[in-house]
Amino acid sequence: MFTRSKYCEEFLNNLEFCRKNKGLKVYAYCIMSSHIHLIIEWEEAKLPQIIRDLKSYTAKRIIALITNSYTESRKEWLLYMFRYFANSTQ
Repeated sequence: MFTRSKYCEEFLNNLEFCRKNKGLKVYAYCIMSSHIHLIIEWEEAKLPQIIRDLKSYTAKRIIALITNSYTESRKEWLLYMFRYFANSTQ
């Protein structure tokens, strides 16, 4: 997923929004090719909600980037994977 810089940039923009507007404290992060590691804190003790919102919004934005891309060679596979894991009970 995160082998394309535009998807990494989208995540980082959304993380920065949460830092500036939702009180998220970001101590460290590592973007891997298929997932992200975060060391974060949220002052109001509602970290699960902020993570849920960050993941949901980022997924929607990345899906839009993929859908509107004419150059994404993995387009169908990526959209399939998003659908598959959105419906997963894992």
